[in-house]
Amino acid sequence: MVKKFVVCSVDECVDCVKENKTESNRVFVLCSGAENADGQSWCPDCVVAKPIVEECVNENGDESDVYIYCNVGDRSAWKTPENEFRNHGDFKLTAIPTFFVWGTQMKLVEAQCGTKDNVALVFED
Repeated sequence: MVKKFVVCSVDECVDCVKENKTESNRVFVLCSGAENADGQSWCPDCVVAKPIVEECVNENGDESDVYIYCNVGDRSAWKTPENEFRNHGDFKLTAIPTFFVWGTQMKLVEAQCGTKDNVALVFED
């Protein structure tokens, strides 16, 4: 089973990657809007993407792989140009949801994350 983590900042995500990335595994990251007490994000595309991404991670991830669900903040925090996820070199997010494989060019953004066929492509070698 894939190891799963939930983080709420760039530093937490980077630390999680440093602690869990090896030469032989993959780290999958889903960046999404903050969730309310009912587990629903303020971002409609994120609400659609999360269960699809998590299903694909469960079906296609290897035992050594890592999945990080990364909360980028509430709507007002996300919309500011100073948002840390927009400006950090390892992220440079332009939209959410964003699903990517750490250290690669493989990245899906917004509606691309909302179809199982698209998300499944991330797992192909």
